[in-house]
Amino acid sequence: NSYNQGGTVARPLWHEFPTDEQALGVDNQFLLGPAVLISPILEEGAIRRTVYLPPGEDTIWYDAITGEKKSGLIEVESDLQNPSHTTPLHIRGGYILPIQDPETKNTVQQRATRALSLLVYLDSKSEARGNLYLDDGESDNFNLYSQFDFQAAPGVMELETVMNNYDDAQNWRIDFIRINGVQDPVGKVEINGEATNLFNYYPDMQILDILPQNLAITEASIITWQPDQP
Repeated sequence: NSYNQGGTVARPLWHEFPTDEQALGVDNQFLLGPAVLISPILEEGAIRRTVYLPPGEDTIWYDAITGEKKSGLIEVESDLQNPSHTTPLHIRGGYILPIQDPETKNTVQQRATRALSLLVYLDSKSEARGNLYLDDGESDNFNLYSQFDFQAAPGVMELETVMNNYDDAQNWRIDFIRINGVQDPVGKVEINGEATNLFNYYPDMQILDILPQNLAITEASIITWQPDQP
């Protein structure tokens, strides 16, 4: 959206929560897009800080590492001298984030692996949305790009092609989908009407993992999940 609609990339909390008076005073946290909240520890030697998670209609916040649901003012710990720790990250429910493996660099020379994961974070209505923009990173023809939209509702997610002028987009595949916030145990998953056994549901975390088989990003797809039958 920052490229073809002029939206901001990094933004303060009040940008997304303009009526939240507490968000107006927060200057040590920021958002990447509308969904990824970054709360760096800025004081020298500190390993803990308070994080403010703004409330909002249908808003749920998830710990980006554990998937736990969070709300309000919370205390977080992160010792950046410890290689296993990261800067505190939280994801806003209601959004779908397409990502690549951290080891796969998104440059023209280094992105030979065209595999994507979709991380879905459901809001309190069990809904989410997201999109993906792809181009070659080199051409000055601003029409040579592809855009894909993702929509999730209770028990279903749809993948739709909005524009497909970038030829290499046909080579991109989705090989992993994680849906956070699935409250009921899942007993059946279908991809484009065909049942698959390649899924796992984790009831303690309310997470559903799905492993699609060669799911092309350019093909319109519908993924459904149904509760486990007694």
